[in-house]
Amino acid sequence: MRDKIVNALVYLIVFLLPWQTRWIFGFEELYGQAWEYGLLSLFAVEILIVIAALLRPRLKSYRDADWPLIMGGFFLAVALVSVYLAESPMLAILVWLHMFIAYLMFRLLLDRRLRVRYVVGAFVAGLMIPSVLGICQFLVGASPESSWLGLAAHEAGELGASVVESINGRHLRAYGTFQHPNIFGGFLAIGLVSVVLLARWFRSKGEKLGLHIMATVIAVAFVLTFSRSAWLAFFVAAAIGGWIVLWEHRIAARKAMPFIIVAMVATLLTIIVFFEPFAARFHPNYRLEAISISERTTGLTNWWPTVRDEILFGVGPGNYTVELAAANPGVPVWAFQPVHNSFLLVLGEVGLAGAFFFVLWAASVDRINYKALPRATAVAALLMGAIVLVIALFDHYLFSLWPGLALMAFVFAMTVRLSEPQ
Repeated sequence: MRDKIVNALVYLIVFLLPWQTRWIFGFEELYGQAWEYGLLSLFAVEILIVIAALLRPRLKSYRDADWPLIMGGFFLAVALVSVYLAESPMLAILVWLHMFIAYLMFRLLLDRRLRVRYVVGAFVAGLMIPSVLGICQFLVGASPESSWLGLAAHEAGELGASVVESINGRHLRAYGTFQHPNIFGGFLAIGLVSVVLLARWFRSKGEKLGLHIMATVIAVAFVLTFSRSAWLAFFVAAAIGGWIVLWEHRIAARKAMPFIIVAMVATLLTIIVFFEPFAARFHPNYRLEAISISERTTGLTNWWPTVRDEILFGVGPGNYTVELAAANPGVPVWAFQPVHNSFLLVLGEVGLAGAFFFVLWAASVDRINYKALPRATAVAALLMGAIVLVIALFDHYLFSLWPGLALMAFVFAMTVRLSEPQ
Protein backbone atom coordinates (compact mmCIF):
# COMPACT_ATOMS: atom_id res chain seq x y z
CA MET A 1 0.00 0.00 0.00
CA ARG A 2 2.81 2.41 0.89
CA ASP A 3 4.48 1.81 -2.47
CA LYS A 4 1.24 2.60 -4.30
CA ILE A 5 0.81 5.84 -2.34
CA VAL A 6 4.38 6.97 -3.04
CA ASN A 7 4.07 6.02 -6.72
CA ALA A 8 0.87 8.06 -7.01
CA LEU A 9 2.58 10.99 -5.27
CA VAL A 10 5.52 10.89 -7.70
CA TYR A 11 3.19 10.78 -10.71
CA LEU A 12 1.36 13.78 -9.22
CA ILE A 13 4.68 15.61 -8.79
CA VAL A 14 5.56 15.11 -12.46
CA PHE A 15 2.06 16.27 -13.47
CA LEU A 16 2.43 19.42 -11.35
CA LEU A 17 5.93 20.40 -12.53
CA PRO A 18 4.63 23.18 -14.81
CA TRP A 19 2.84 24.95 -11.93
CA GLN A 20 4.89 27.64 -10.21
CA THR A 21 3.00 28.07 -6.93
CA ARG A 22 5.56 29.09 -4.34
CA TRP A 23 6.07 30.65 -0.94
CA ILE A 24 8.19 33.80 -1.20
CA PHE A 25 9.61 34.39 2.27
CA GLY A 26 12.24 37.04 1.57
CA PHE A 27 14.60 38.59 -0.92
CA GLU A 28 18.20 39.63 -1.24
CA GLU A 29 18.95 43.16 -2.42
CA LEU A 30 21.12 44.82 -5.03
CA TYR A 31 21.64 48.56 -4.49
CA GLY A 32 18.84 48.35 -1.92
CA GLN A 33 16.38 46.85 -4.43
CA ALA A 34 14.92 43.37 -4.91
CA TRP A 35 15.58 41.63 -8.22
CA GLU A 36 14.27 38.55 -9.96
CA TYR A 37 17.19 36.25 -9.16
CA GLY A 38 17.35 37.37 -5.53
CA LEU A 39 13.91 36.12 -4.47
CA LEU A 40 13.99 33.62 -1.61
CA SER A 41 11.20 31.14 -2.22
CA LEU A 42 10.20 27.51 -2.02
CA PHE A 43 7.93 25.93 -4.64
CA ALA A 44 4.94 23.81 -3.60
CA VAL A 45 6.06 20.92 -5.80
CA GLU A 46 9.44 20.93 -4.03
CA ILE A 47 7.69 20.23 -0.73
CA LEU A 48 5.91 17.26 -2.34
CA ILE A 49 9.27 15.95 -3.61
CA VAL A 50 10.77 16.09 -0.12
CA ILE A 51 7.73 14.28 1.32
CA ALA A 52 7.99 11.56 -1.34
CA ALA A 53 11.72 11.18 -0.69
CA LEU A 54 11.10 10.78 3.05
CA LEU A 55 8.42 8.17 2.39
CA ARG A 56 10.76 6.26 0.06
CA PRO A 57 14.23 6.41 1.67
CA ARG A 58 15.42 3.20 0.00
CA LEU A 59 15.77 3.11 -3.76
CA LYS A 60 15.18 0.11 -6.02
CA SER A 61 16.96 1.09 -9.20
CA TYR A 62 18.55 -0.39 -12.29
CA ARG A 63 22.08 -1.46 -11.33
CA ASP A 64 23.74 0.88 -13.87
CA ALA A 65 22.07 3.86 -12.16
CA ASP A 66 24.61 3.72 -9.31
CA TRP A 67 27.19 5.90 -11.07
CA PRO A 68 24.76 8.70 -11.99
CA LEU A 69 23.58 8.76 -8.38
CA ILE A 70 27.15 8.88 -7.06
CA MET A 71 28.30 11.57 -9.50
CA GLY A 72 25.24 13.68 -8.77
CA GLY A 73 25.99 13.40 -5.07
CA PHE A 74 29.61 14.46 -5.59
CA PHE A 75 28.43 17.44 -7.63
CA LEU A 76 26.15 18.57 -4.81
CA ALA A 77 28.94 18.14 -2.26
CA VAL A 78 31.37 20.29 -4.24
CA ALA A 79 28.65 22.88 -4.88
CA LEU A 80 28.23 23.09 -1.11
CA VAL A 81 31.83 24.31 -0.87
CA SER A 82 30.90 27.09 -3.30
CA VAL A 83 28.04 28.06 -0.98
CA TYR A 84 30.54 28.74 1.80
CA LEU A 85 32.54 31.07 -0.47
CA ALA A 86 29.56 33.01 -1.87
CA GLU A 87 29.14 36.75 -1.45
CA SER A 88 25.47 36.21 -0.61
CA PRO A 89 25.43 32.96 1.42
CA MET A 90 21.66 33.02 2.08
CA LEU A 91 20.91 33.13 -1.63
CA ALA A 92 23.55 30.46 -2.29
CA ILE A 93 22.08 28.15 0.36
CA LEU A 94 18.59 28.46 -1.09
CA VAL A 95 19.73 27.86 -4.68
CA TRP A 96 21.75 24.86 -3.49
CA LEU A 97 18.59 23.60 -1.79
CA HIS A 98 16.74 23.82 -5.12
CA MET A 99 19.56 21.80 -6.69
CA PHE A 100 19.37 19.22 -3.90
CA ILE A 101 15.59 18.82 -4.29
CA ALA A 102 15.99 18.45 -8.06
CA TYR A 103 18.49 15.67 -7.30
CA LEU A 104 15.92 14.07 -4.96
CA MET A 105 13.42 14.09 -7.83
CA PHE A 106 16.04 12.55 -10.13
CA ARG A 107 16.58 9.83 -7.52
CA LEU A 108 12.85 9.21 -7.05
CA LEU A 109 12.28 8.81 -10.80
CA LEU A 110 15.00 6.14 -11.00
CA ASP A 111 12.99 3.81 -8.75
CA ARG A 112 11.84 0.78 -10.70
CA ARG A 113 8.57 0.61 -8.78
CA LEU A 114 7.49 3.48 -11.01
CA ARG A 115 6.23 2.63 -14.49
CA VAL A 116 7.99 4.77 -17.07
CA ARG A 117 4.95 5.07 -19.31
CA TYR A 118 2.95 6.57 -16.44
CA VAL A 119 5.74 9.04 -15.66
CA VAL A 120 5.92 10.17 -19.29
CA GLY A 121 2.12 10.25 -19.50
CA ALA A 122 1.91 12.40 -16.36
CA PHE A 123 4.45 14.82 -17.83
CA VAL A 124 2.48 15.22 -21.07
CA ALA A 125 -0.88 15.46 -19.28
CA GLY A 126 0.56 18.13 -17.00
CA LEU A 127 1.34 20.30 -20.02
CA MET A 128 -2.21 20.37 -21.36
CA ILE A 129 -3.73 23.10 -19.16
CA PRO A 130 -0.60 25.30 -19.46
CA SER A 131 -0.70 24.82 -23.25
CA VAL A 132 -4.34 25.89 -23.53
CA LEU A 133 -3.60 28.81 -21.22
CA GLY A 134 -0.58 29.78 -23.33
CA ILE A 135 -2.63 29.79 -26.53
CA CYS A 136 -5.25 32.00 -24.86
CA GLN A 137 -2.54 34.34 -23.54
CA PHE A 138 -1.25 34.92 -27.06
CA LEU A 139 -4.69 35.38 -28.62
CA VAL A 140 -5.95 37.74 -25.88
CA GLY A 141 -2.64 39.54 -25.38
CA ALA A 142 -2.80 39.20 -21.61
CA SER A 143 -2.31 36.67 -18.82
CA PRO A 144 -4.31 36.53 -15.57
CA GLU A 145 -2.76 36.77 -12.12
CA SER A 146 -3.20 34.13 -9.42
CA SER A 147 -0.91 33.83 -6.42
CA TRP A 148 -2.40 30.45 -5.52
CA LEU A 149 -1.64 29.04 -8.98
CA GLY A 150 1.71 30.81 -9.30
CA LEU A 151 0.57 32.94 -12.24
CA ALA A 152 1.91 36.46 -12.78
CA ALA A 153 -0.04 39.08 -14.72
CA HIS A 154 1.31 40.00 -18.15
CA GLU A 155 -0.01 42.31 -20.85
CA ALA A 156 1.37 42.86 -24.33
CA GLY A 157 1.39 46.63 -23.84
CA GLU A 158 3.37 46.55 -20.59
CA LEU A 159 7.09 47.16 -20.45
CA GLY A 160 8.96 44.10 -19.28
CA ALA A 161 6.51 41.59 -20.76
CA SER A 162 7.99 39.05 -23.17
CA VAL A 163 6.55 40.04 -26.53
CA VAL A 164 7.23 39.89 -30.25
CA GLU A 165 7.11 43.20 -32.08
CA SER A 166 6.02 43.25 -35.71
CA ILE A 167 4.59 45.86 -38.03
CA ASN A 168 1.13 45.02 -36.66
CA GLY A 169 2.08 45.71 -33.04
CA ARG A 170 3.15 43.81 -29.93
CA HIS A 171 2.19 40.16 -29.49
CA LEU A 172 2.39 38.57 -26.04
CA ARG A 173 4.42 35.36 -26.14
CA ALA A 174 2.83 32.30 -24.52
CA TYR A 175 3.95 32.01 -20.90
CA GLY A 176 1.69 29.12 -19.94
CA THR A 177 2.17 28.75 -16.19
CA PHE A 178 5.87 29.59 -16.29
CA GLN A 179 8.04 32.57 -15.40
CA HIS A 180 9.18 33.03 -18.99
CA PRO A 181 8.13 31.77 -22.45
CA ASN A 182 11.58 30.25 -23.04
CA ILE A 183 11.10 27.90 -20.07
CA PHE A 184 7.64 26.98 -21.36
CA GLY A 185 9.17 26.30 -24.79
CA GLY A 186 11.74 23.94 -23.28
CA PHE A 187 9.07 21.94 -21.46
CA LEU A 188 6.92 21.75 -24.60
CA ALA A 189 9.88 20.55 -26.70
CA ILE A 190 10.35 17.64 -24.28
CA GLY A 191 6.57 17.19 -24.29
CA LEU A 192 6.47 16.73 -28.06
CA VAL A 193 9.08 13.96 -27.86
CA SER A 194 7.10 12.42 -25.00
CA VAL A 195 3.87 12.38 -27.02
CA VAL A 196 5.57 10.46 -29.83
CA LEU A 197 7.07 8.08 -27.25
CA LEU A 198 3.63 7.40 -25.75
CA ALA A 199 2.51 6.10 -29.15
CA ARG A 200 4.60 3.02 -28.31
CA TRP A 201 2.35 2.18 -25.37
CA PHE A 202 -1.04 3.73 -26.16
CA ARG A 203 -2.90 1.52 -28.62
CA SER A 204 -6.67 1.78 -28.14
CA LYS A 205 -8.72 4.16 -30.27
CA GLY A 206 -9.49 6.38 -27.27
CA GLU A 207 -5.82 6.57 -26.29
CA LYS A 208 -4.76 7.40 -29.84
CA LEU A 209 -7.41 10.12 -30.10
CA GLY A 210 -6.14 11.57 -26.83
CA LEU A 211 -2.58 11.58 -28.15
CA HIS A 212 -3.66 13.34 -31.34
CA ILE A 213 -5.32 16.07 -29.28
CA MET A 214 -2.28 16.38 -27.03
CA ALA A 215 0.09 16.56 -30.01
CA THR A 216 -2.02 19.30 -31.62
CA VAL A 217 -2.39 21.48 -28.52
CA ILE A 218 1.26 21.17 -27.47
CA ALA A 219 2.51 21.88 -31.01
CA VAL A 220 0.40 25.06 -31.31
CA ALA A 221 1.51 26.32 -27.89
CA PHE A 222 5.13 25.45 -28.74
CA VAL A 223 5.09 27.78 -31.74
CA LEU A 224 3.39 30.57 -29.75
CA THR A 225 6.14 30.62 -27.10
CA PHE A 226 8.32 32.14 -29.87
CA SER A 227 11.31 30.59 -28.08
CA ARG A 228 14.11 30.38 -30.62
CA SER A 229 16.30 28.24 -28.34
CA ALA A 230 13.49 25.70 -27.91
CA TRP A 231 12.69 25.76 -31.64
CA LEU A 232 16.33 25.15 -32.55
CA ALA A 233 16.69 22.43 -29.91
CA PHE A 234 13.64 20.56 -31.17
CA PHE A 235 14.71 20.94 -34.81
CA VAL A 236 18.14 19.43 -34.02
CA ALA A 237 16.55 16.61 -32.02
CA ALA A 238 14.01 15.89 -34.77
CA ALA A 239 16.79 15.72 -37.38
CA ILE A 240 18.78 13.29 -35.25
CA GLY A 241 15.72 11.22 -34.39
CA GLY A 242 14.47 11.12 -37.97
CA TRP A 243 17.80 9.84 -39.26
CA ILE A 244 18.08 7.09 -36.60
CA VAL A 245 14.46 5.99 -36.83
CA LEU A 246 14.46 5.73 -40.62
CA TRP A 247 17.54 3.53 -40.55
CA GLU A 248 16.91 1.47 -37.43
CA HIS A 249 13.21 1.55 -36.45
CA ARG A 250 10.99 1.69 -39.48
CA ILE A 251 8.23 -0.30 -37.75
CA ALA A 252 8.32 2.03 -34.74
CA ALA A 253 8.29 4.98 -37.15
CA ARG A 254 5.08 3.72 -38.75
CA LYS A 255 3.39 3.56 -35.34
CA ALA A 256 4.48 7.06 -34.41
CA MET A 257 4.01 8.66 -37.84
CA PRO A 258 0.30 9.63 -37.42
CA PHE A 259 1.14 11.64 -34.30
CA ILE A 260 4.22 13.17 -35.93
CA ILE A 261 2.13 14.24 -38.93
CA VAL A 262 -0.55 15.76 -36.69
CA ALA A 263 2.08 17.74 -34.75
CA MET A 264 3.75 18.88 -37.98
CA VAL A 265 0.47 20.01 -39.54
CA ALA A 266 -0.51 21.89 -36.36
CA THR A 267 2.91 23.53 -36.27
CA LEU A 268 2.86 24.57 -39.94
CA LEU A 269 -0.70 25.93 -39.78
CA THR A 270 0.16 27.96 -36.68
CA ILE A 271 3.24 29.39 -38.39
CA ILE A 272 1.20 30.26 -41.50
CA VAL A 273 -1.60 31.94 -39.53
CA PHE A 274 0.84 33.90 -37.37
CA PHE A 275 3.63 34.21 -39.88
CA GLU A 276 4.34 37.88 -39.26
CA PRO A 277 5.33 37.56 -35.55
CA PHE A 278 7.04 34.25 -36.36
CA ALA A 279 9.20 35.89 -39.03
CA ALA A 280 9.92 38.84 -36.74
CA ARG A 281 11.81 36.51 -34.38
CA PHE A 282 14.40 36.06 -37.13
CA HIS A 283 14.71 39.73 -38.09
CA PRO A 284 17.84 41.07 -36.32
CA ASN A 285 17.03 44.69 -37.21
CA TYR A 286 13.74 44.75 -35.32
CA ARG A 287 14.11 46.67 -32.05
CA LEU A 288 13.44 43.89 -29.53
CA GLU A 289 15.42 41.31 -31.47
CA ALA A 290 18.39 43.68 -31.67
CA ILE A 291 18.16 44.28 -27.91
CA SER A 292 18.01 40.53 -27.26
CA ILE A 293 21.10 39.88 -29.37
CA SER A 294 22.94 42.76 -27.73
CA GLU A 295 22.08 41.58 -24.20
CA ARG A 296 23.27 38.04 -24.90
CA THR A 297 26.49 39.24 -26.52
CA THR A 298 27.20 41.60 -23.61
CA GLY A 299 26.43 38.81 -21.15
CA LEU A 300 28.97 36.50 -22.79
CA THR A 301 31.55 39.31 -22.85
CA ASN A 302 31.08 39.99 -19.12
CA TRP A 303 31.27 36.34 -18.07
CA TRP A 304 35.04 35.90 -17.76
CA PRO A 305 35.76 39.22 -15.94
CA THR A 306 32.98 38.30 -13.49
CA VAL A 307 34.20 34.80 -12.56
CA ARG A 308 37.93 34.68 -13.25
CA ASP A 309 38.99 35.42 -9.66
CA GLU A 310 36.82 32.56 -8.32
CA ILE A 311 37.17 30.06 -11.14
CA LEU A 312 38.22 27.08 -8.97
CA PHE A 313 35.09 26.87 -6.78
CA GLY A 314 32.98 29.55 -8.41
CA VAL A 315 31.15 32.61 -7.09
CA GLY A 316 28.50 30.43 -5.44
CA PRO A 317 25.10 29.04 -6.53
CA GLY A 318 22.77 31.86 -7.52
CA ASN A 319 25.48 34.46 -6.97
CA TYR A 320 26.48 35.18 -10.57
CA THR A 321 24.23 38.25 -10.81
CA VAL A 322 25.51 39.43 -7.40
CA GLU A 323 29.09 39.37 -8.69
CA LEU A 324 28.00 40.91 -11.98
CA ALA A 325 26.43 43.84 -10.12
CA ALA A 326 29.55 44.33 -8.01
CA ALA A 327 31.67 44.52 -11.18
CA ASN A 328 29.29 46.93 -12.94
CA PRO A 329 28.14 49.62 -10.48
CA GLY A 330 25.56 52.10 -11.68
CA VAL A 331 23.78 49.69 -14.04
CA PRO A 332 20.01 49.34 -13.35
CA VAL A 333 19.15 46.30 -11.22
CA TRP A 334 16.74 44.87 -13.80
CA ALA A 335 19.57 44.59 -16.33
CA PHE A 336 21.51 41.97 -14.37
CA GLN A 337 20.88 38.47 -15.71
CA PRO A 338 22.83 35.22 -15.63
CA VAL A 339 24.92 34.55 -18.71
CA HIS A 340 22.74 32.95 -21.40
CA ASN A 341 24.67 29.69 -21.45
CA SER A 342 24.02 27.06 -18.79
CA PHE A 343 27.47 25.50 -19.17
CA LEU A 344 29.21 28.82 -18.53
CA LEU A 345 26.83 29.51 -15.64
CA VAL A 346 27.67 26.16 -14.00
CA LEU A 347 31.36 26.86 -14.43
CA GLY A 348 30.98 30.38 -13.07
CA GLU A 349 28.88 29.51 -10.02
CA VAL A 350 30.41 26.21 -8.85
CA GLY A 351 33.81 26.56 -10.54
CA LEU A 352 36.05 24.05 -12.23
CA ALA A 353 35.63 21.58 -9.37
CA GLY A 354 31.84 21.59 -9.52
CA ALA A 355 31.72 21.65 -13.32
CA PHE A 356 34.02 18.61 -13.40
CA PHE A 357 31.59 16.50 -11.37
CA PHE A 358 28.59 17.89 -13.26
CA VAL A 359 30.17 16.71 -16.52
CA LEU A 360 30.85 13.30 -14.95
CA TRP A 361 27.21 13.14 -13.83
CA ALA A 362 25.95 13.92 -17.33
CA ALA A 363 28.50 11.53 -18.88
CA SER A 364 27.44 8.68 -16.59
CA VAL A 365 23.84 9.19 -17.73
CA ASP A 366 24.84 9.40 -21.41
CA ARG A 367 26.94 6.25 -21.10
CA ILE A 368 23.85 4.26 -20.11
CA ASN A 369 21.98 5.74 -23.05
CA TYR A 370 24.81 5.02 -25.49
CA LYS A 371 24.93 1.35 -24.44
CA ALA A 372 21.19 1.01 -25.07
CA LEU A 373 21.15 2.55 -28.57
CA PRO A 374 19.57 1.99 -31.06
CA ARG A 375 16.67 0.65 -28.97
CA ALA A 376 13.59 2.78 -29.71
CA THR A 377 13.04 4.05 -26.16
CA ALA A 378 16.75 4.88 -25.88
CA VAL A 379 16.46 6.94 -29.06
CA ALA A 380 13.63 8.94 -27.44
CA ALA A 381 15.90 9.52 -24.43
CA LEU A 382 18.67 10.65 -26.78
CA LEU A 383 16.34 13.24 -28.31
CA MET A 384 15.37 14.59 -24.89
CA GLY A 385 19.05 14.90 -24.04
CA ALA A 386 19.77 16.66 -27.33
CA ILE A 387 17.02 19.21 -26.60
CA VAL A 388 18.46 19.98 -23.17
CA LEU A 389 21.98 20.22 -24.61
CA VAL A 390 21.03 22.76 -27.28
CA ILE A 391 18.93 24.84 -24.90
CA ALA A 392 21.85 24.89 -22.45
CA LEU A 393 24.00 26.52 -25.13
CA PHE A 394 21.63 29.48 -25.50
CA ASP A 395 19.84 29.94 -22.18
CA HIS A 396 20.53 29.89 -18.44
CA TYR A 397 17.29 28.70 -16.85
CA LEU A 398 18.35 25.04 -16.73
CA PHE A 399 20.68 26.01 -13.89
CA SER A 400 19.43 29.38 -12.65
CA LEU A 401 15.73 28.68 -11.95
CA TRP A 402 13.82 25.87 -10.25
CA PRO A 403 11.69 24.83 -13.27
CA GLY A 404 14.88 24.50 -15.34
CA LEU A 405 16.55 22.37 -12.66
CA ALA A 406 13.42 20.22 -12.50
CA LEU A 407 13.35 19.80 -16.28
CA MET A 408 17.01 18.80 -16.35
CA ALA A 409 16.50 16.30 -13.50
CA PHE A 410 13.48 14.83 -15.33
CA VAL A 411 15.43 14.41 -18.57
CA PHE A 412 18.44 12.88 -16.79
CA ALA A 413 16.16 10.39 -15.01
CA MET A 414 14.19 9.52 -18.15
CA THR A 415 17.45 9.02 -20.06
CA VAL A 416 18.38 6.32 -17.56
CA ARG A 417 14.92 4.76 -17.31
CA LEU A 418 14.22 4.71 -21.06
CA SER A 419 17.62 3.08 -21.62
CA GLU A 420 16.86 0.19 -19.25
CA PRO A 421 16.05 -3.23 -20.73
CA GLN A 422 12.34 -3.11 -21.57
